[in-house]
Amino acid sequence: MSRRAKNIFLLLLLVLVASCKVKAPEDVLPPEKMEAVLYDYHLAQSMMTTLASVDYKEKLMYTYIYDKHGVSKEVFDSSLVWYNRYPKHIERIYANIEARVNEEVDALAAAKVAMEEGVDLTNVDFSSPVAELWTSLPVRLLTATPLGNRVSFS
Repeated sequence: MSRRAKNIFLLLLLVLVASCKVKAPEDVLPPEKMEAVLYDYHLAQSMMTTLASVDYKEKLMYTYIYDKHGVSKEVFDSSLVWYNRYPKHIERIYANIEARVNEEVDALAAAKVAMEEGVDLTNVDFSSPVAELWTSLPVRLLTATPLGNRVSFS
């Protein structure tokens, strides 16, 4: 094969590889936004399993999430369908969500240990997206015990 033929072959190969890169349509949520919505969505799902099954509470919870992120249910659903077609994209998103959840769990565990040791927690920030989703008011959860163990600041 001549040098010119090799160059043409390499150029065609590069064009083929470059054209295989999948780009999301404009109506699909960008990865960062999808990650944020999915994080809150899965928090809501897990909270709904601990509550008595009441449809209106579930609908209110999900409506709050869509409003919080400025997306409609339809856009979220269609974005989720698109991301599920391309596993590499959704895997990255869920890896980030997993890391975020682990950070939250570690922070709550550290706060629990500090409380048990009698450390002054007056200047500790217990802000949590879970509390925000639950009531949409600033609530500080002190431990992982039942709901009565919380302090609400208005």
